[in-house]
Amino acid sequence: MAFLVVAVLMLLGVGGLMLQRQSARHAPRPTGQAALDIASRRARWAIVAIFAASIYQDVLTAHVGMVEARLNTLPWAASAVSILLGLGCGVVYLAWLYRAVANTMLLRAPIKWAPGKAVAAYFIPFIGLYRPYQVMKALHAASDPTTLHDAPTFRDRPVEGYREPVREPLPTPRWSYPAPIGAWWILYNLRWVWSFFVEEFARTAAIAGMVTELAAAVMCALVVRSVDARQRERFRRLEASRSAVPSPSS
Repeated sequence: MAFLVVAVLMLLGVGGLMLQRQSARHAPRPTGQAALDIASRRARWAIVAIFAASIYQDVLTAHVGMVEARLNTLPWAASAVSILLGLGCGVVYLAWLYRAVANTMLLRAPIKWAPGKAVAAYFIPFIGLYRPYQVMKALHAASDPTTLHDAPTFRDRPVEGYREPVREPLPTPRWSYPAPIGAWWILYNLRWVWSFFVEEFARTAAIAGMVTELAAAVMCALVVRSVDARQRERFRRLEASRSAVPSPSS
């Protein structure tokens, strides 16, 4: 069963990359704020999908029973839903990753892996054990807004009794969130380890698998949120610095 899931994931990944490249040739590429908004929407959906797949898997394991938690005892319908949720979660997450890596070009901090290669790393044997971690580390570092000057932005606030509105600085949005990339990647790979011990140590493996599944989901959600917030803040500083530069005619 596990080999079938891996084979389906690889086929979907390759097919998705081919469709992505084909559609990218004809569709206009999003730029500026639109590209950041797309990445933020995908990040939110990815976090929801990650928790949905993880919680369902934990509930399914607990429902079957820790003592008899073997893959071959799962009801067919429940297993199918679990696989579909996992596949859907992977698609949404990789769609966010593709857009986030592509946005590094807009943020003037491109990483050495193209978006397609960053996604394909998850499906290549052996390389998939370390390359996604390297990509995420590079993506997180490239999205760092502290390398740019934090030019203040202002808004006009109307004041009663005055003809001209009062300009006041806008508060800086929060962008510094924890990003446990190392812990996420260790837990992500550890999820697959417990399946090899289910037959011999069903109860222990089931408990460990449930805890690891949920912990990996939390770590992944934190990483996605951190990268998205850093990219939005870096884009805000880029836009603020552009607007602060006087035009040649002035």
